[in-house]
Formats: sequence, structure tokens, C-alpha cells
Amino acid sequence: MALEGDTLVVGARQDEPGGAQSGSAYVFTRRSGGWSELTKLTALDGSAEDYSGTALAMDGAALLALARGQHHTDN
Repeated sequence: MALEGDTLVVGARQDEPGGAQSGSAYVFTRRSGGWSELTKLTALDGSAEDYSGTALAMDGAALLALARGQHHTDN
């Protein structure tokens, strides 16, 4: 998780938007009635076993979301 002011980001590393355990992150904002989900973040190149959202960090409006199993290939 990462918290900055009234914004909370929660990693869901076993979520499956891009294949089994590709991972994602959910962004929430705190309002007078409590927490509300703003959006779900997924990797543009997400694939199975990336585990996106394993580690998260925020600094102001910037968010860093790491994918533990991300595999890169040179094209």
C-alpha cells in the first residue's frame, strides 16, 4: 500500500487483468463519506506472473508501481 494525503493505492499482485497473477493496483480517495475507488491501474504490457503492484510508492502526484515477475525482452 501507499498513502499520500487523501489518496491510497493498494496493490493486488494476484489480480488477473492480463493473465494469471498479472497484478494491478487500485486507487482510492478519501472523501467526507469515507474511501471511494477512483480507478484500477494495470500494466500496458502486463502478462501472466508479472505480479504488478507488488511494491508501491507515492510522492505527491507521482506513483511508482513495481512488478516482481516482469520479464523484458529486447525487440
